[in-house]
Amino acid sequence: MNIYSRRTSAKKVRDEATDIAFLRQHNNHITNGEEATYSTVKNGIHHLSYIANYSKGLKHDNNGDPDPVSYESLVRAVNSGKNIDFENIEISPLFTNNFNEFHSPQSGLAFDLEGPDAASLTIPPAPRIDSLENSAEMIELYWKSKFRDINFAAFGDPSRANYEGDTLPSNHKDQIDDAIDDLNEFDDEFKGPKIGKKVTKSTLFRGLTNGDLLGPYLSQFLILKVPYGTLKFDQKERIVKPGKDYLTTFTDWLKVQNGDNSPRGTDSFNGNEDTVRHIITPRD
Repeated sequence: MNIYSRRTSAKKVRDEATDIAFLRQHNNHITNGEEATYSTVKNGIHHLSYIANYSKGLKHDNNGDPDPVSYESLVRAVNSGKNIDFENIEISPLFTNNFNEFHSPQSGLAFDLEGPDAASLTIPPAPRIDSLENSAEMIELYWKSKFRDINFAAFGDPSRANYEGDTLPSNHKDQIDDAIDDLNEFDDEFKGPKIGKKVTKSTLFRGLTNGDLLGPYLSQFLILKVPYGTLKFDQKERIVKPGKDYLTTFTDWLKVQNGDNSPRGTDSFNGNEDTVRHIITPRD
């Protein structure tokens, strides 16, 4: 095949691939409807409600609810794709004063020459903020947050002592049972993994993909050394001190929502830089 024939054939193949991609079904992006359910009127203007939407860095009222005008400036930028609209997003003054900025906000608008177009892919709508499914997810997250200093092994077997001298709370066994009981109160509204339609110690805090209920809680890929050419990297890390938590007050949370980084704190560690271990707790 000569160069010209190859060039012509390459164009034909790419044109055909373009047609195939164009003719694929592009599904609609469906919402859960809560924006309309909780819509509000501000200064005589009707606005959708964005209370359950991600809004960090935008303006918020004293309750932490996103300012509708600020949020709609973000929506306008995403819908238009214009640089000028992204530059005119009404962000919180705290966000600007801390020299913050949105990172790659237009990345979702980029076109990829391989695979389906990003806009043609959809996911099911998130559980509504007023749904039992959402409440169950929040309870699961709060319990897992409470166990951030507990060894992963204790989730499945509360009798397991923590690794390398860490201290379990004295009532951790009862707390794990309480977490399981709380989630089972939701029956089918809790969508996490179950055995016999019940959350158990062997399913607690695990995922829904194939194989998630098999073996130890922690993926063994996080224990093996990582090969990189002729090198192998150990995946041990410094030990963060337990019991030091952040954003535990509403005031600090609201500051961070408005773009203020000051309340986030800095982790402190046990030992020196050579004191390391594999990941064994959620805090790790």
